[in-house]
Amino acid sequence: MISDTLNTLTTIYGCISTAVSEFQCMKDINEITNKKFPIYERILYSLQESIERIIKIFKNKIPIRHTLKFDFLDILQLKLDGITGLLDMFKKWDKIMGVRKCCSFEQFVFLIRNPRPSNILQQLEIAINDIEPVMKELIKLEYDILGTAIDIEHPILQKAWVMVGANQLNETDIPLHTLVEHLFSMYETENNYLVINKEYILKRITDFLIIFDGMASLVSDGRLSIVELNYCKPSKYNSSSVKEMVNITDKEQYDNLFPFIKDIPNKKDDEPEEDTFTYTHYDADIPIDFKGRVCVDYTGHRTIKEPLCLGYGADFNNLKACEFIISSDLLPSNKYQLYGVEVECSATDQGFGGTNQSHLRYQINDEITVKAFQVDRELCRDNMYHFSIPPEDIKLGDTVKLWIFSPGWSGWCMWLNSVKASANFIPANM
Repeated sequence: MISDTLNTLTTIYGCISTAVSEFQCMKDINEITNKKFPIYERILYSLQESIERIIKIFKNKIPIRHTLKFDFLDILQLKLDGITGLLDMFKKWDKIMGVRKCCSFEQFVFLIRNPRPSNILQQLEIAINDIEPVMKELIKLEYDILGTAIDIEHPILQKAWVMVGANQLNETDIPLHTLVEHLFSMYETENNYLVINKEYILKRITDFLIIFDGMASLVSDGRLSIVELNYCKPSKYNSSSVKEMVNITDKEQYDNLFPFIKDIPNKKDDEPEEDTFTYTHYDADIPIDFKGRVCVDYTGHRTIKEPLCLGYGADFNNLKACEFIISSDLLPSNKYQLYGVEVECSATDQGFGGTNQSHLRYQINDEITVKAFQVDRELCRDNMYHFSIPPEDIKLGDTVKLWIFSPGWSGWCMWLNSVKASANFIPANM
């Protein structure tokens, strides 16, 4: 039953991912994309995130303590297949009709033989409306599985909460020792039940959770609420396992396995002390020569062109806003290695009419630009955008250039108001 459901969910997630990617191929049909596509895109993104969360629950083999109805998932899959087909028609329109300013014979034949974009859009509107009731069922399914755990931000703590079963009772707090037991059980599973020092692991998990007990109240009461657990913020360094979240190392376990050994002198007085400092991740601010706001608008021109920029928006007006170097001077010591770059930008568009078109791309040295984000004043009301450059794509000594793009349509523009960047470093032996 669970494997069949997981296969269905995985297939649905694949359909949604395909549909989301198809949207990026059609935005040259301006009269449709400015109003309709951003709405449909957000609906599909929401579906994608919801399905992804449910897939994680099944992949983590979290026991579900009640009967759930999954029949509607088959209906959702059929309807998504239909939407994908309609989006594929739009993609063909963009590929054939958007390449030339004047009408060629190939375009003329295509225009006669294929449905108009307005007809396809009408079918798409009907299909989107058809999946709305199914979306409500999906939201209900997600809440039935996760319950109150849906509000827990950290994925490891969310999983532990669900395993406790508190989500089925819609509890808002649980005993600390109960959560310790389930986190330890998860730790055993992660390490194939090879636990070097059980007492020490239990102590570390307990000490970790005690930090949050009482953060949302005046006194500690031995219980942890969802509000208190949300003081533990997820990051890419602590969200994969209990071991990562609590920051437990094998060396620590061995050191605390036989504590009495520490009292036995085992080296000469003149022997140098070993480096016992525990290295953790380190972030270094990157100097950027950003003198002030930069703007590209519909009266501008293209500074960078194909083949260095590809995909939708590559033909927009653009300019280089700034650049920065990942200098080796940022490396705190030879015990660290670079683990990617984080960038924070304040960006805005023209402030009226359409949105979700102007965008920023980054370029490493002289390689192909990569789209980092699109300015959408409806989704991002604080105008702050964040993106990461993964460690496999960046190295010390590289130069990162930020390019801003805006359509050549009357009135459109993009402003880059501020930029901050930091280099992430982790211990070299991780």
